[in-house]
Amino acid sequence: MKLFKSFGCLLALLLAAIILLPSRAMAADVAINSTNFPDKNFRNYVSENIDKDGNGKLSATEIKNRSSIDVSGLGIKSLKGVELLTSLTNVRCANNELTELTIGANWIGLDCSNNKLTELKITPGLCWIDCYGNNIKVLDVKGNIYFEIACDPDGYYADKTETDEYIEYSYYEFEEDDLIDYTISVDKTTAVVYQAPKFKSQPKDKETKKGKKVSFSAWAEGGNMSYQWYYKKPGDTTWTKVTSESGKTYKLTFYVAERHYGYQYRCIASNYYGKTTSSAATLYGPIKITTQPKDVMVKKGAKATIKVVAEGDSALSYKWMVSDPGDTKYYTSAKKATYSHVMEKAEENGRKAYCVITDEDGNSIQTITVTLRYVTAKPKITSPTAATTKTVAKGKTATFTVKTGVKTKAGFTYQWQYRTSSSGTWKNVSAASGKTASYKLTVAKKHNGYQYRCKVTNPYGTTISKIFTLKVTS
Repeated sequence: MKLFKSFGCLLALLLAAIILLPSRAMAADVAINSTNFPDKNFRNYVSENIDKDGNGKLSATEIKNRSSIDVSGLGIKSLKGVELLTSLTNVRCANNELTELTIGANWIGLDCSNNKLTELKITPGLCWIDCYGNNIKVLDVKGNIYFEIACDPDGYYADKTETDEYIEYSYYEFEEDDLIDYTISVDKTTAVVYQAPKFKSQPKDKETKKGKKVSFSAWAEGGNMSYQWYYKKPGDTTWTKVTSESGKTYKLTFYVAERHYGYQYRCIASNYYGKTTSSAATLYGPIKITTQPKDVMVKKGAKATIKVVAEGDSALSYKWMVSDPGDTKYYTSAKKATYSHVMEKAEENGRKAYCVITDEDGNSIQTITVTLRYVTAKPKITSPTAATTKTVAKGKTATFTVKTGVKTKAGFTYQWQYRTSSSGTWKNVSAASGKTASYKLTVAKKHNGYQYRCKVTNPYGTTISKIFTLKVTS
């Protein structure tokens, strides 16, 4: 019995001793030194603001009692050691020189604006973050991008692109040097947000009579957005910048002239992070050309035929205008939708033609100008003039090109062929670029020693190019 009493007393004494032990004996103190806090400025902040007893160490109680810090504008280059402050929930470290930052598991708020950060990996508990003034992408716990922000003195914008129910945000732009307040509610579910412009409204085709005002609009989401409109004439391959003031806004407005019929319009939206091009819209008048005429090439003495297809609200009449090389003006020819001419005279080779279409109300529209040619021989390949070896690194793009010396390619067809060795059988390339004057190929190791050639055909016949041999390097 005494034994049990003695044991009970001993147990009681042990429990009392444990209870009476100072709290710092339950957890090791954290020394405030260059090992734990390498950045001198951050170390000084910890010493002056968190080490209450000034003993050069952080006790468990001092760490537990510190839930927020504000080290903004102290010239700090590293916050290494902040992970030792395990009770932190709110951290303000704006206007420093931080290049990396690890967010604590218990943090619910972070202001890291105006640093040099490029990446942050956020935690599910974080409910607000301000990272303005960094070239940054913010990642969720799985490494998925939540949003990206570029360093832009005029502001930033984040666009929600997925899952409304798991991510909410708002932003407020203030005057001059005030920061932007960005609030984000975070869940483990992935939501991707980009800063680059994204068109929410595309320009649409319009039909308007001459003398009337017309507008094309294209609105994109993005901060500090700028717009620039471009137009392209029928038959052109390049876009021309609109120089009017409305050409630099989301809405392009102008008065329609007859020459504008068939023009296409598109807009490029830009901000600090990138730029995006809208789809193209076409301006139609009372007459709509649905099929433009095309350049044509035939054998000498054969009939060249071109045609236009158009529609309108009333009956249409047609008038073809032609001009031969050396002529200074166009002359009236056929008066129907189709124009044909036997190409046999040398002075007519290269004839230009376009059609003027008119409706009963006097509205008219002009087609693009096309060229009529004849040939007397098979294509002449001017390049390459000899077999060629092309050396390209694996993974890079090899480009094979043939030239014929003829500007107008109407009537020409191209078919690239390949074989796996100098004694192999030639096979046609099925890729789209294999049917153009330039064939492009992403080079793999297996292509080493492959050979390529092009069959160029016109109405008179076919010519085969010299051989390209591909040498692949690593």
